[in-house]
Parts: sequence; C-alpha cells; structure tokens
Amino acid sequence: MESSERVPHKPTGYVKSVLGEVWRTLTHPPHIRSSDRRIFAFLLVVFIVVFSLLGVTFYLFTSQIRPSPASPIGFSTPVMSAGNATIRVDRVDGGPYPASGFAVNFTVNNFAGPQIPFPSNNVTASIPIGDLVYRITWNDADHDGAVSVGDIFTVTGNGVPLPSLSYCAFRLAWQGGWSATVYWTTSSG
Repeated sequence: MESSERVPHKPTGYVKSVLGEVWRTLTHPPHIRSSDRRIFAFLLVVFIVVFSLLGVTFYLFTSQIRPSPASPIGFSTPVMSAGNATIRVDRVDGGPYPASGFAVNFTVNNFAGPQIPFPSNNVTASIPIGDLVYRITWNDADHDGAVSVGDIFTVTGNGVPLPSLSYCAFRLAWQGGWSATVYWTTSSG
C-alpha cells in the first residue's frame, strides 16, 4: 500500500546551502554599489558600538547602586488628632544622639521647608513652607537631652490642622550624615 502523499526528500546539505546563500546575499547584496555597502557597513559598526557603550554604561551605573543604610532611629506611624500628627520614637540603635546634633525638616506635598536646628524640649520650632508655617515640638520623655525611645514629636499647622489630603514627611538629620524620616497622608478633613 503506497501513500498518496510523499514528503519531498531534501538533498544533503540543503540547510547549509540555504544559509550560505542568505549569507552571500547579506554580505554582497545584488544591485548595490560598493560605496553603498561601505556606508551600510559603517552605520552597522556605529550602531553596534553605540549600543555596546550604552550596555557597559548601564551595567556600571546599576552596579554602583546600593540601598541606603537603615536609619538608627525608627518612628511609629503618626497618630492623627484634630488634624495634627504625633510621632513617637520607637527605636534607637547606637547613640546616644544628643539633641544638639540634629536638624529637623518638614515636607508637605513635595514642598520642603528649610532645615532648621533641633528645638529644645517642649519648645516649638517654626518651618515656613510657601505662605504657611508649620510647628514642630519635641517632648523629651526621659529628660536626658537626647533622642530616645518614647520621645514624642508633634507636627501641627500654625494654630490650624495640617492640610487635608496631603502627603507629609518629617525628617531628623544627624550632623549632615544619616537621617530618619517618617511619611504619612492626612485625611480628608
């Protein structure tokens, strides 16, 4: 019983001959002047060099990225009351970190106020941002003159609540070195 369909038999080296023909067409395309081939080859080399340099640059850049070290000070999630924030110090590694070594900063909706010296215990510091003034107060819970677990920071508007539906960030900066930051969003009112 013979099969009505026959699979054509390909000669030995068929794939090799096809690949050879493709290679000859790519390297010596028909009807192209030799000057055009040189321009094409030059552009191909430029293309390869540019992308190689981009790849090396990307590799070198990404190999230098390292995560920032964890801050020695950790804050609780801010507790909102009457539209203002109360932030508790939950963790202090190393130290002690005397209050005189810190500066504070406050940011609202990506607008940062100036970095100011750390306020004394129960003294309010003012940070202007645009037309508004924000107030930061530090309560040194154990009266040791250093930022320690249990200390409280209060962030308020100047006699008014913090702006509603705003993204806020409070930051302590230690002598130009590391910083500790806490972020939160205010409610709708």
